[in-house]
This record gives sequence, structure tokens and C-alpha cells, in this order.
Amino acid sequence: QPQREDSSDMAGCSWRLELDDEGCLPNFDGHDGILRIGAHDSVTFDIPGGSIPTLFGDPVLVVVSEIGERTELSCIQKPLTEYTVEWTPPMPGPYKFCVRYTEEEGAQVESRQDYILVEPQLQRHGLALSEKALAMQTVLSVCLGPMENWKASLECQAQAGYNAI
Repeated sequence: QPQREDSSDMAGCSWRLELDDEGCLPNFDGHDGILRIGAHDSVTFDIPGGSIPTLFGDPVLVVVSEIGERTELSCIQKPLTEYTVEWTPPMPGPYKFCVRYTEEEGAQVESRQDYILVEPQLQRHGLALSEKALAMQTVLSVCLGPMENWKASLECQAQAGYNAI
């Protein structure tokens, strides 16, 4: 199971994931193939010593954003032969990650890709807002008429408590 350590400030939570012997996210209850974390969270990946990715060299965590930006983070070996690396997402969105490692023959291979979804956080004037603070109504702009009439057209929605259109 992923372990979550809450923080009382805006820094978010710190997650600790122990990858399996092949460098992949293990199956756990409620796991739908995607780990969801908050916008200000960080994740520490632990790779057990003696697992396949650690047998012939130091593993590298590879993280790819939805726009194809690739980040490679070298894992650090801890005294108990466990490898670890911390990643803090630069922005909300979906990310793929895998572990790149060296096989016995010297070839570089990558483990199966797993996914992390970094959920966005609503803010107003730098303060975090709950999703419940957003009252939204969808209106097609073509239905509002000319732009100069929009304020009058949307006045009744604002009076009804909607704060986003």
C-alpha cells in the first residue's frame, strides 16, 4: 500500500511507494492502475535491494509528462541496500513512470509503465479552495449573443450563486 504522510502546510503530502521486484507499482486494494496525488505532494520511490532493477547497476526513475517531457532521476542506494529517489511533480496532470536499469548482458531496459495523476488544486489569491467552493454553470458563448451583452445576460446566474461560467 502507498503510505501517505500529511503535512499541515501548503507543501502537501509526502507519499512513499515501494516498487515490486520488477520496478513496477504493486497491485493493492482499490488500485485502478493510476495513483492519484495532490498538486503539492511529493513521492518517494523505494526499490528493494536485490530486485531485478538493482542487480547489475543503479536504477534510474524515468517520469514522462503528458506533453512528452522526460525527467530521469538517479536512484540513491541506502545503507540497507534499498534504492530510493524523490520526485515532486512540476505541475498537475497525468504522468507515466518506469524504472530504467541494466540487464546482465549490459542492455538498458525499462520496466512496465505505471501512471500517476497529479490532481489540480483550486486557488484564489493564493489560498487553497475546496472543489465544493466552485459553483459552475456551462453556457455556450454562442447562446449569449454579442459580447457587449454578456454582463447583463449572466447577471441572473451570478445572483443565483454561480461563481464560474
